[in-house]
Amino acid sequence: MSDEIESAKRQRTSAKSKFTRKLKEFLRAIAEDKRLEIVDRTYVELKESWKNVESKHDMYVALIEDKDCEHEETWIEELQRSFGDAMEKEVSNVQSKAAAGKKALDEERLQETAKKDQEKMEKMVQQMTIKKKTSEIVFQQLVEDVKPVLEVDCITAALKKAQEGLDAAVADCKEANDKYLELLDKDKADAELNWMKNIQRQYNAITSRIAVGIAKEQEKLKKLESTSKSKESCNLRLKMPTYPRFKKDFEQQVLPGLPKESAPYALRSCLGREPLSIVRSVEDDIEEMLKSLDEKYGISSEDCGQDAYQDLRRLGLGKEITTTCSVSIIEKKLPNDVRKELTKLVNFDTSELDKRDKFPSLLKFLLNCKRAIEYNSSNLRSNTSYAGTINLTASEKLEEDGQ
Repeated sequence: MSDEIESAKRQRTSAKSKFTRKLKEFLRAIAEDKRLEIVDRTYVELKESWKNVESKHDMYVALIEDKDCEHEETWIEELQRSFGDAMEKEVSNVQSKAAAGKKALDEERLQETAKKDQEKMEKMVQQMTIKKKTSEIVFQQLVEDVKPVLEVDCITAALKKAQEGLDAAVADCKEANDKYLELLDKDKADAELNWMKNIQRQYNAITSRIAVGIAKEQEKLKKLESTSKSKESCNLRLKMPTYPRFKKDFEQQVLPGLPKESAPYALRSCLGREPLSIVRSVEDDIEEMLKSLDEKYGISSEDCGQDAYQDLRRLGLGKEITTTCSVSIIEKKLPNDVRKELTKLVNFDTSELDKRDKFPSLLKFLLNCKRAIEYNSSNLRSNTSYAGTINLTASEKLEEDGQ
């Protein structure tokens, strides 16, 4: 019996030794923070060795007397506390590893999410960069397109359309830039502010020029409206029978209300075909135009002399114009060829001219020259009626012939 007890005791001691080794392995794995699977494996081995110790202890206690059992229970309780501590460490290690694993998984997910967010942000930045560049290209093209329009006379509608296009383009630039800046940090955003400043500067410059162009066009329209009204007035005065009356009305009623550059156009709009041909070579100079019309259709020196002579005769002062001085002044104003003919008339032996009172003969001679010139040169002084002419009309000619 004693041999059997000794054998059971040795087996229990051997089981305890194995348990102690496995306990040390387990604690070392915990201390070195081995991977969870290694710690779990050593814990499984420790647990098996503990079961073996319990089994061997139960076999040994069953062979000894009851009085010795109490002492042996103290022995097994000490080992049981060691195993209990190990079991708590295992549970704590599992929980710690699980928490660490969860944390690592969460961090991995966060990193993956952050990576996706970063990729999304980079894509948005790229897209907004492209949109900014596109809007800038559109704006720059509109600026270049409107520059030639500003160099030439253009209708207000075209300038307003260009203004609307620029307004829309700069609004697109601003929207693209605002969204782009929202994607950047403060330092990068500050560096990008100059882009919009440059766009705004160009926009302000070109729209200022457009505003000036629109103002000029509106001023031209006002002038054209004024010219149109003047043209209507001219058409009414065309019904007047004589050029002198027309000229007087034009100079007193039309010219004061017209800009200087619009006056030639207003006068041309009042003329018929033949008068237009007279002023064509000087059509941009109102003074030269009126001078040409005066030379062609104005009151001739013959008419002026005749009117003056008749007026003086009615006043009983007819002799005032027949003085040598007055006749001499008139002769000096005559064209060379006419003056030669007059000289022949005065100095021919057969001349019936009263040299003491030459003016009546001089006036008669000049009127004959005038009729000859009118007959050969002017359609406006013929019997044909022309509508819309400004000088002597057919009705005036009939009146003149009737006289």
